[in-house]
This record gives sequence, structure tokens and C-alpha cells, in this order.
Amino acid sequence: MRKVTLLFTLSAMLMAGCSSIPENGSILNQQVSEGIVKNQAEVEKVIKALADVERAILDEEWDTIYLKVENAYLKKNSVADSASLTQDHRRAIAANAAKIYYDLLNEISKLEIDLVSKTRNNSNILIRINDEVTKYLLSLEELEAAKSNIINHLSTMTEIEFSDMSGLAQNLIGGI
Repeated sequence: MRKVTLLFTLSAMLMAGCSSIPENGSILNQQVSEGIVKNQAEVEKVIKALADVERAILDEEWDTIYLKVENAYLKKNSVADSASLTQDHRRAIAANAAKIYYDLLNEISKLEIDLVSKTRNNSNILIRINDEVTKYLLSLEELEAAKSNIINHLSTMTEIEFSDMSGLAQNLIGGI
């Protein structure tokens, strides 16, 4: 009898002490993934804003780009000063300056796309990690429910006194 009670007590203690998780922890954890998605959208806005600032700076520096291209053209073609440039020279300088400008714009856009891609990749990794944590929390919640059910079932068991069986036949025969 003592062994059955001891086994019941040990089982109940083991079930009660295995793990403790906050109620609805998995639901809360799913909201973390939603937060990661919202954060990613904000990060993308920041990247776009930074790229727009760089594009604006490039626009403001158009004259500088043009002058650098013009000076390089003057040196390369041994032209004394910009006053002696022909219409064809000016078109060639403008075309080269425009090419450099658009190449720089493309570099900014490529970097913007690359940064967005990297942050999306990182967010997806975080979401996958969080999904694994959510699965784990769900399994713990299921474990908690199972432990509770086991404890409830164990508590409905009746105590058996084997000593009640001892001598029963003799008592019954004696009562005849």
C-alpha cells in the first residue's frame, strides 16, 4: 500500500515540476514574428530614405561632376580652357558627365536593393528561429495539459488496502 502511495506521490511531483511556461506563451511568441515583419518594413523605409538622401546629394553635386569631367576632358584633349570648347566637345563632356551620374545612381540603387535583401534575409532567419521557439512552447503547453490530465486521473484513483484481503476467507467461513 505504501509503495502505491509513494509511486503516486513521486509521479505527481515529477509531473508538476517538469517545466513551467507562461500561459499563452506560444500566442505571445507568434506576435513576436508579426513584430519582426513590422520592424522589417520600418527598416526598409529607413534604407529607402538613406538612398533618397544619397540621390539628392548626387543631384546637388551635378555641377561638381560636370566640372570634373570637363577638367579631365580638357587635360586629355590638350584644350587650353573651357572657353575654347566646341559644341561637340560640350556634348561629349555632358554625355560623359551624365554617364557617370547615372552610373552613380545605379550604384546607390544596387546598394539599396542589396541592403533590403540582406535585412529581409535576416528578418526571415529571425522569424524561422521564432517559429521554432513557438513550436517548442506549443509542445510545452501540450505537455502541461497532458501533465494536468495525468494528475487529475491519478487523483481519482482509490487507495487499495491489500491487508483487507488478508484473512477474508477465514472471516467469511467463521461467519457461516
